[in-house]
Amino acid sequence: MKKVINPGRDEDMIVLASEIVYGQADAWCNAAYRPLRMSMMRTRRWTDRDNYKELPVLIYLCGGGWAKVDRNVWMPELVYYAKHGFCVVSIEYSTSNVASFPTPIEEIKLAIRYLRANAKKFGILPDKIAVMGESAGGYFTNMIGVTGETREFDVGDYLDQSSAVQAAIPYYGTVGLVDMNPQPSAAVEDEFGFIPPNLQALGKDPEKYPEIVKAADARTYITENTPPFLIMHGDDDNMVSIINSESMYECLQEHGVDADFYIFEGAEHGDIPFIQTSVKEIILDFLKKTLKV
Repeated sequence: MKKVINPGRDEDMIVLASEIVYGQADAWCNAAYRPLRMSMMRTRRWTDRDNYKELPVLIYLCGGGWAKVDRNVWMPELVYYAKHGFCVVSIEYSTSNVASFPTPIEEIKLAIRYLRANAKKFGILPDKIAVMGESAGGYFTNMIGVTGETREFDVGDYLDQSSAVQAAIPYYGTVGLVDMNPQPSAAVEDEFGFIPPNLQALGKDPEKYPEIVKAADARTYITENTPPFLIMHGDDDNMVSIINSESMYECLQEHGVDADFYIFEGAEHGDIPFIQTSVKEIILDFLKKTLKV
């Protein structure tokens, strides 16, 4: 059988660059350094002369109980957003076995400044950046979303660039280093077999560390200028209580921030309902509306 077909050119080609180094982190008792990487999916530019449309950015922060992170694990599900016109960037950050608060937040903000400093190179819109993350990544999404007006977490390179984002989408994240459950570390310990170092002290007796608890609480930084939030949480989550997202939503509302809160009926932590196409459509509509793209 021999056929000549013309399938058209309706869809763009999506490419993945998985080894972009955005910074260096201290390693081995501050005697060495290790690269901090990001992965990027975007429309392919065939040549520098292409009539290429600059893209808005969706930054993704993977979870892992502060103890694990794999920046590429959710990339298959994130192709949807790349196919719909976003440059998708998944960021690696230091886990609790090598760093403590606020190092991961400082690293994520470094990555945002790096993207803005290299906006022309990557073909992105530096004023249209959203952040999205799940679980521990949901916590970091909360923190990145609300700290655009403060520079206290901006350290290192590209300090002439802003680390603020224009939208935030946290999935089942905590509002601080400690879950608002009465027994904040129990579910994490069940999942990972140990309590991550950043929770070992705080989770057992947070009253001993009031300054850290306040500084690590996303609600501390919410103002009327906080960007729009889209919050998602399952009402059957036994790892991170939905109380966290409810409290975050209420605090945003109190400050007059544009926020939507979707409660997933019967959904557990990291459950399948969160990756359904209908949910992705909700997120995409929110991104297009908020970023005006």
